[in-house]
Amino acid sequence: MKKTVTLILIFFVFHFIVSAQKEVRFDLDDFPKTEALKGERITFDPPLMDPWKMELADSLLFLLGSGTEKAVDVYNLHTRKKMTQFCRRGRGPGEMIFPFLIQYIQNSDDAVVHDLNGKKVIIYSLKKILAKNPNNYSKVVNVDSLYPRKLVKISGDRFFVTLIGHPDAYMNCLFDMDGNVVKMLNKFPDPGMENNNTLASNLYQTNISASPDLSKVILSYAYWRWIEIFNDRGECITKFIGPDFTVPDFVRRKNGLILTSRNSVAYCYAATNNDSFIIPFSGEKAKMGGSNFYKYALHLGYDGELICKYTFDPVVSDIQIDWKNRIIYGLNKELEPVVYKYHF
Repeated sequence: MKKTVTLILIFFVFHFIVSAQKEVRFDLDDFPKTEALKGERITFDPPLMDPWKMELADSLLFLLGSGTEKAVDVYNLHTRKKMTQFCRRGRGPGEMIFPFLIQYIQNSDDAVVHDLNGKKVIIYSLKKILAKNPNNYSKVVNVDSLYPRKLVKISGDRFFVTLIGHPDAYMNCLFDMDGNVVKMLNKFPDPGMENNNTLASNLYQTNISASPDLSKVILSYAYWRWIEIFNDRGECITKFIGPDFTVPDFVRRKNGLILTSRNSVAYCYAATNNDSFIIPFSGEKAKMGGSNFYKYALHLGYDGELICKYTFDPVVSDIQIDWKNRIIYGLNKELEPVVYKYHF
């Protein structure tokens, strides 16, 4: 058993060395600065429902949740009042089966929402959302030629797409604004044993974010302690490995290789600017049937720089950042949904 684990570890080390343009291995003690952040609770009116993902659009906070007719609540951070809702659930025109990810395009009128089960993207108009116009979207993009797991809009009117899986083991690709495949990118890492490539994301679960100028994509692994930075051509330019990287524990099941419950959680979604990003890191065991929480936030540069390590009190499950005013907004769901703000 030890020999098998050693061989797998050697393979992954070799894989990253030969494929990375720049590789950064690090531990938590390697950061030049450490800062403890104490959260201040924000009281919204009405109270939050059941959000699990946030998106910041200037002074507006989008909260993507579950169990409501309209999936996204919009709150004003100045007044702390709910302004409106959008993204109706359903199978009709402009409706979504499973809204999975939301992205606000800075300096534009666009809010992009990906429907995982409906295999489509709807581009909403922020002005129409705020005006409560029922026809509040400008474009629907069907992305059903492959099976996207998550995606973000990038420069050149394209989408960077992570896949559920692919028969030829492709992990990522680029789509155009009509949902056509522009380019297949890198493949899923080889786990060192036979796997079901069509469901490979069961083993390699990732989160995806884009820089505000849409020139960079941050792909963070939920359990593998890897972060990959791609440019808008789909080329991986930087890989972070750590902290304290070890190969996660996985087993074979009927549908392929899956991670076991013995693993610790690694990364959440990154909050970005055009030079760097801050990403929550856990290191704690995964919670079964509940939200995972992140004690740390790591400030990293796209060029591989280790900038600062932050610690949250209380812990968070997702973040968004007002870089101008140096405020991190953190979602906490330990007892009830609460948003805290942390000055950094």
